[in-house]
Amino acid sequence: MQHGVKVRILGNLQLLPKKVKRAVANVMLHTKDNSNALLNICFPYSSKEEITRLTQNTVIALKSGKLKDSDIDYQFLSNCLYTRGNEPDLLIRTSGETRLSDFLVWQLRFACLQFVPVLWPDLTLWDLVWCILRFQ
Repeated sequence: MQHGVKVRILGNLQLLPKKVKRAVANVMLHTKDNSNALLNICFPYSSKEEITRLTQNTVIALKSGKLKDSDIDYQFLSNCLYTRGNEPDLLIRTSGETRLSDFLVWQLRFACLQFVPVLWPDLTLWDLVWCILRFQ
């Protein structure tokens, strides 16, 4: 709250255990009005699942008449993704892998990609600072 960072957890949250869902909801609720920065944490997430969900929901809306063919454009599709049209400026990929691994493939077209050789749980503040400095 102190730094004004809005936190969003992106992914199919229905796959999470109830205790984790409550924690996720609590974090997002308490930071929803913050506007200095946006931190997207993606889990459980895959682009394949996200785009499949987007396509299924679009087909349902078309068939029900809630959506017209002419309504579907790049901006509409972007706004229906988990990121809701807010494309990331920086992606930090942990584990030392240098691939996207089905991760935000639609949204990362202009993002700076930083690959760090540590696992997510071991990511330190210094790793994060290094990525941000390289980004700037």
